[in-house]
Amino acid sequence: MKKLYWLIGIVAVLVGAAEYYRSTIVNELKLLDETARAEAPGNFANLENGKVHYQWHGPENGDVTVLVHGFSTPSFVWKGLLVNLTNAGLRVLTYDHFGRGWSDRPNTVYDAKFYDTQLLRLLEQMNIKRPVNMVGYSMGGAVSTFFAANHPDKVKNLALIAPAGFPVNEGTMAQIIKLPIMGDWLMDVVGRKSMLEEMQKPANQGKAIPDIVARYDAQMAYAGYLPALLSTLRHFPMSDMQTEYIDVGRTDLPVLAIWGTEDTVVPPSNAELLKTAIPSASLKFLKEGTHAITYSMPDEVSKELVSFFTQ
Repeated sequence: MKKLYWLIGIVAVLVGAAEYYRSTIVNELKLLDETARAEAPGNFANLENGKVHYQWHGPENGDVTVLVHGFSTPSFVWKGLLVNLTNAGLRVLTYDHFGRGWSDRPNTVYDAKFYDTQLLRLLEQMNIKRPVNMVGYSMGGAVSTFFAANHPDKVKNLALIAPAGFPVNEGTMAQIIKLPIMGDWLMDVVGRKSMLEEMQKPANQGKAIPDIVARYDAQMAYAGYLPALLSTLRHFPMSDMQTEYIDVGRTDLPVLAIWGTEDTVVPPSNAELLKTAIPSASLKFLKEGTHAITYSMPDEVSKELVSFFTQ
């Protein structure tokens, strides 16, 4: 019995030390308050779940084109596309998902409906009444498809860049941190370091954003970012949105999908699944492109988008 008490005591000490270490890291994070937001470009919309950071680009009379970013990299990911899109006469709206960039990080369930509501309310506050062009990148492709399936009257053209919603390669760490308790601890303690190391890999670099690692790290300095990602991993159907793709395929909505041939995150073989769900979709493949084509091959991507939206 004495040995059991010793064992329980040792476990309690280890758990306490682990939690203390975690709380030390979390307590060092900054608050995303008004002082912090003063550094942000653009504007903020007050929605039901918090403040959303957004920016308008291009001629005011151009066709509204909404860019929906992916899982972890906020709206600066579109930097390399903006000049070509706006020069083509498009009126571009970029924004940060809740939990990312300069948008608030509400403590809630980050599922498909949550992202859909954010986008819907943002468009309403921007007083956009006509159908828009929509571009979704990676997870943003799934968000955009969910939005188009549920609000078909609000989307005129849908462009998808390496869209999630079909099987994606999340990696071992993503699988582990989905676990309760242990996952929360791992995300808080090693999440930032692990994600920065991943972003530093050559496949995730791009000429359009040479300082992407520093930009990426900056958003992690604010409390709520990592919990938002963790909730998304646990609740967003990253690999299971076939129903919504099929629903879009039953409409007459024009759809373009762009993939890099060397994408190891959202494999280009998923294009076959997308084509089955949306038979009318046009597919474009960029040779030697990785999952980072939005900012590593911005001219090639924007060329396809401009052709699609202005045809």
